[in-house]
Amino acid sequence: MAGHVRKAESFSRLVVDTATWVKDRDPWASMPQEDIDRLASAYKQTQDRTGFEKLAGWRMPHSFEAMEALTLRTLVVADDDAYATLPEAARRVINEGYLLPIDSCHQMFGVPADIQGNSEIGEDDNRLLLQLAYDDVMFWSFGDNGVYQFWIERDDLVARNWDAVKLTFECH
Repeated sequence: MAGHVRKAESFSRLVVDTATWVKDRDPWASMPQEDIDRLASAYKQTQDRTGFEKLAGWRMPHSFEAMEALTLRTLVVADDDAYATLPEAARRVINEGYLLPIDSCHQMFGVPADIQGNSEIGEDDNRLLLQLAYDDVMFWSFGDNGVYQFWIERDDLVARNWDAVKLTFECH
């Protein structure tokens, strides 16, 4: 118990030190290598079995690279001023390769994605309510460019019987 209390106190100091360190910083400014090293060291303490892994490991991304990816994903969907802090080359890669739909896209209603000859549910008297597709920006990896599709039969739709919604998943 005493060891757990010591680690909790030490972890609290790490949190306070880190909060003080970042207090007046622009959250979207590029970090110099010295700051990246400091952040990597603090992250390592939260994951290391000799550090705070049991206190914070379950709340942290599984790797420093995953934390970096999460930060970039957050930046991509942030306001325009924050997004503009990315270098032009990075924005071009994101705009051309990640923000545009791939084979299928998210949609409500209409004609669904046809990945494997379309599921049988699409051939009946069903209506597509919602389709959620593989999305790099959202980190949604549904198989190989897969889609989740929510369906409802026409009569249930008219009656607003939402309990009758069915879910299908297709991928390559």
